Amino acid sequence: MLGDALAQPVHREQLDNGIVCEVTAFGNVMSGGNLTSLYSPVPHLPFLRKKLGSQSRIDGSDAPPVTCESVLALYAHKTEK
Repeated sequence: MLGDALAQPVHREQLDNGIVCEVTAFGNVMSGGNLTSLYSPVPHLPFLRKKLGSQSRIDGSDAPPVTCESVLALYAHKTEK
């Protein structure tokens, strides 16, 4: 668990409006997966960031892959309401 919290992203992508997408691997020998998260920088505090949303996918599941674009679309849908 602590290793998952301290894990470095396996993928980082800069999206529009300063939003950053990070994909982080998690798990152990028995199971694992990826967590795809969106972050926005906090103005005037570059060392802080606000988590906008995330989705995870367990390895070996039938769920479609989680991409930065799919999490961004989900976030955009939530903010439209």
